Formats: sequence, structure tokens, C-alpha cells
Amino acid sequence: MYSDNKQNGRKVGLAFAEEMGDQEIYSIMLSGVKGNIAGEERRVGIMCGVLEARLGITEDEAWELAYQMNDELIGNGYTENTDAKFVIAGQGWGNWNIQDIMADANDLIVKTYGKLNTIFAENDQMLFGGMQAAEGLKEGIYYAVAADGEKKTCDYIKEGKVVAVGENSPEQIAKLAAQTAREVLVDGKDPTSYPDTVTTDAVAVTKENVDEEYENCF
Repeated sequence: MYSDNKQNGRKVGLAFAEEMGDQEIYSIMLSGVKGNIAGEERRVGIMCGVLEARLGITEDEAWELAYQMNDELIGNGYTENTDAKFVIAGQGWGNWNIQDIMADANDLIVKTYGKLNTIFAENDQMLFGGMQAAEGLKEGIYYAVAADGEKKTCDYIKEGKVVAVGENSPEQIAKLAAQTAREVLVDGKDPTSYPDTVTTDAVAVTKENVDEEYENCF
């Protein structure tokens, strides 16, 4: 039982594409651990949302293209969709924390200097590392993060420094777990009637709903 990594990422991508309008997205991706499924779902979700919004295609079509972009990014360290004006010019690995992402983030920011306008991250802590790495090196960067939703990130959204974050609320996950347990143990619902994984509703926290969702930030 956990938050919906794929749909959270997708909703962040949709919100980010709307914020950027027709402007080219020239980005880097800050990722957690190579081969980690949750991280892959989060970043592919972002790609899906951006492609879906910018190309005007169905969600299924966007997922297919997004997984193709992910394969290119993993294999080549670069991927783009010219029709969507969407570039991911590099990928860093940061073990989900601020300190471990700093070196890769700094290198990627220097490498893409002059073109970079977006930093994506798979979780809040690596986003903070990317923001620190960019400080003093590059201004005018848009930020979006596939998951977590710490209060610090939600404060950044209020301040206009971060566009969106996928909601990964421990409180909402705990409430869903308690609700599911009650349905099975008290109400007698068949446990086999549930899917293999049960997830909370996907939410992208943005400037439009940050006040409403702030209580779910942690």
C-alpha cells in the first residue's frame, strides 16, 4: 500500500506542461537508484504527462512514448521528443538524498548551461540537492518533483519556486490502510477482491491547490 507513483508523476507532468505553455522544456532528471521500479515509474509518469499534454494524444499513447524516452535516457543519457519540444539532456543518480545528488546535479547543470530551464526529480530530497547545485550557477529554472510533498516543497510551491509535486502523504496512506483493514476485518469484505497493490489517489500539488493540500504535506 503506497502512493500511486505512475499517476502522481503523470499529474505532475500534465501540470508542468500547462505551466510551461509553448516554451521548450530543456531539462535534466535527478533519479534515485538504478533499476529501482518506483523511481522509474515516477520519472516515466512525468514524461507521460508532458507528452500527453503537449502532443494532444491519449494517455495510453503517451505511456508508450514515455517508456521509449525512458529507454533512450537510460541507454544514452539523453532523450527528446521534438514535436513536444521536450528534451531531457542528462540523468543524475542521487540515492534519494541531498548530498549524494549534488555532484551529478552540478555536473549536469554545467554541461547544459545556456539551455537548461528545468530540473525534474524523483523525490523531494534530490530536488533540494538540485536547487542547491543550481544556486549561483543558473537562474530561471523551473522545478518539478514526481513524489513526496514535504512541507518545505509545498512552501516552495507557495513561493513560486517549484511548479508541482506528487503527493506521497504518510497520513493518507495510513488512513487508507486502516480503512482497508476495517473493510476486511469488521465489514467482512473479501480480501481477494482488492488489487495486488492498493494506492492512494494521485494528486499533483500546485499553486492552485497547495493551500487545500497543505495538511497532507509532511
